[in-house]
Amino acid sequence: MKRTTFLSLLLVVSFALPLVAVKATTLEEIKQNQANVSRETEELNENLNDALTKTNEKYRQITELQTELDKAKENLQKYNTDITKTEKSIAVRKEAVAEQMKQLQLNNQQNTFLEILLSSENLSDVINRSIAMNTIRNAQSEKITSLAEAKEKLVTLKEKVAKTAKELAENTEQMKKEASEMEQQVASLKAEVAKKQQVMQTLAQAQKTEETKIAEANARQERELAISQKQESIASDSGTESNAPATNQPSVSTGNGREMNVQATGYSCQEAGLSWHTATGIDLRQNPNVIAVDPSVIPLGTLVEVPGYGVAVAGDTGGAIVGNIIDLHFPTVQQALNWGRRNVTIKILS
Repeated sequence: MKRTTFLSLLLVVSFALPLVAVKATTLEEIKQNQANVSRETEELNENLNDALTKTNEKYRQITELQTELDKAKENLQKYNTDITKTEKSIAVRKEAVAEQMKQLQLNNQQNTFLEILLSSENLSDVINRSIAMNTIRNAQSEKITSLAEAKEKLVTLKEKVAKTAKELAENTEQMKKEASEMEQQVASLKAEVAKKQQVMQTLAQAQKTEETKIAEANARQERELAISQKQESIASDSGTESNAPATNQPSVSTGNGREMNVQATGYSCQEAGLSWHTATGIDLRQNPNVIAVDPSVIPLGTLVEVPGYGVAVAGDTGGAIVGNIIDLHFPTVQQALNWGRRNVTIKILS
């Protein structure tokens, strides 16, 4: 009896431990993926912050260029106004000179000189009058020349400012193009960060699922070990074959179904660490009358009548449930303890 129970215990350990090891490996892979994605996300955020800084600096430069361009346009307008005024002044001066020249031509320069000579009181007066006329004529010419030079300077300044304005406009457009490209880069980096965050959420959910599976597997393993230890303890206390497991005992057919001698233990989903769902997906909170069986002895889905328990469905399995052994589910832990371990004759209904 002790030997049989010890072998059952070894089977529990050998079947349960690899399951936990596989899940732990999967969980380790998930955690490694999380670390990789977290590192990639951190790098993306650094690149994003750098791109945002450069984009803001580019827009600051665009603002400065736009201010300079507006000032250049202002100067161009001012120079245009000044040139127009100067041109008007030159036109007035030229008109005055033209009128004087016209008078000189009408009177003839020689006649004018004779007129000055005859009308003058003496030679000194003649010289003074001639000098005065030349001075007036030269003064008008100098004013016209001065105005023309002023106009040339204004035109030169206008051309220089126009060239500067053109360069500023071109630089501003280039800056705007670069800023637009940076905005696209920022948008792309934001999209990548969002994708990484979605991956992190998916991995977090996968981690939670794997941890739940591991916890359920560990709880089942502990329950199966507890069942085996309980069987070993009962067998040690009895020391007789009357309480030995009914493994491989022949079943007896009756008119209402096939009967089978089995050893029945009890468990409850309320035990710490156990799942509410069975191996076949039954929710034990809603359908508590479920028994764990060896599927090679009692197929899953079979309806079974257990004396002192009632009709239940074979809907769960366990590493320690081998041969003619069944484990009855109870709503509470105390009910499972009260049942203990019994040899009963069950009836297979379907």
